[in-house]
Order: sequence, then structure tokens, then C-alpha cells
Amino acid sequence: LFVVRLEPGATGTDTVAQALSTCSGLVILGSYANIIDFVRAHRRVRGKYLDLVVFEMAHTALGTDPAAEKAVMNWDKHFRERVLQRLFITSRSLEPEPVESLEDATMEVPGVPSYKVVAKQGGPGGPEVYSLPIEEAHHAGLTVPLKLVVLRATGQGLIDDLAALHSSLGVEHVEALPPEAGGGSQEAVEFLDEQVQSRTSGACKVHAERGEVPDALLVATKKKPDTQYLLQALGRLS
Repeated sequence: LFVVRLEPGATGTDTVAQALSTCSGLVILGSYANIIDFVRAHRRVRGKYLDLVVFEMAHTALGTDPAAEKAVMNWDKHFRERVLQRLFITSRSLEPEPVESLEDATMEVPGVPSYKVVAKQGGPGGPEVYSLPIEEAHHAGLTVPLKLVVLRATGQGLIDDLAALHSSLGVEHVEALPPEAGGGSQEAVEFLDEQVQSRTSGACKVHAERGEVPDALLVATKKKPDTQYLLQALGRLS
């Protein structure tokens, strides 16, 4: 069994294509944003199907990550590669809204216990394979406690406090919520990023959501933030 990490762009496509041509057992690790590079490699070698695709953090498809949404909710539409089995690892239901008149519907599959339909039309669905209660996750040390920190609202105070978070908690990636969800403007985020990087020798960055896993979320607003967006963003914290 050979394991390959998918790199973005043409280099990643070439590497995966070579591995697909020479290895009988292959596991490929990559991000949602780079799936198309794998698909190009699979088509280049004329692969017939994929045995298994595991969608980690599948709940990000319900947020603002278009790459995850394409892969999790609309794989067949966007990629059209045949998949024999799909496994979704998620911290919440993948049903963004109830399917009208199907709230109590069940699906019958030969050899599989009846299961409730939990996906919107076109989205993923299937029996729950395994569930880990939050109490067991805490006991096993699999969770990371959230820390709420109130930062000073002044420009220099905010810069100093973010730099202090890097020093005390090791925060390296701070994701600023977009203005419509309760965050600052793009210009303000760029200025803050420049100043914080200057204070931390480039070790701590402030940016808008861009598919990376953040260490912290920055909410800067005088009004109530978008609760739904904030809850989805919390699921991306590392």
C-alpha cells in the first residue's frame, strides 16, 4: 500500500498519475481545493473507478467553502468519477434544510438496515456507520477546548493582543469573519495582517476565510454577528 500526498497544480497531477500507473494499492491524501488535480490524473491514466473516498470535515460543505460543497454535496455533477463507496466524517448532519415531505422517509437497501433519509436532494446520504458521543470524545482527549478572549478595540491594542495570543497560545492563523457575518473590512484585515506579521516576524497571520484550518476566529463588530456563520466557522478550528 503506497501513500501519496496530493500537491496542488500540474506537479501534483503528474505525481499522482505516475503513482496510479505503477501502484496496485494507493492512498491519496489531499484537500478539497485540490481534488480537480487528482481527477485530472485519474482521467489521464483512464481509471475506471475509485474504491473509496473519505470526506473528512464534510460539514464544511455547509459553510462558505465552495470546494468542499462541490466534493461533498455535488461530486457526480462536478467530477463525474465513479466512486464505489463514500464515507463522510462530519460533526453535524449534512442536511442543510429538511427535504420537503421527506422528514420521516426511510431508505431500503438490500443487506443494510433501514435508515432515515438525512440529505437534501443531490446531496450525500446513507446509514450512520459510527457515532462518537461528545462525552466519549472528551474522555479520549479528542476535543480541543474553546477559549473566548476579549481583545482591545483600539487599533494598536488589537495588534498587541493578537501578537500576545501568538506568544501565549501559539496562534499562527487568525481567520477574520467577513463583514456581512460580523467581521472587519478587507482593508482593515489586510492592515491588521501586515502589522501582526511585523510584530511576530511573520509567524502569525490574519486573513479572511480561504480554505485553511485556523487557530482562532476574529469577530470585530458593534452589532450581533451572524450566529449561523459563526457556528459553522467554529467547526474549522484546529
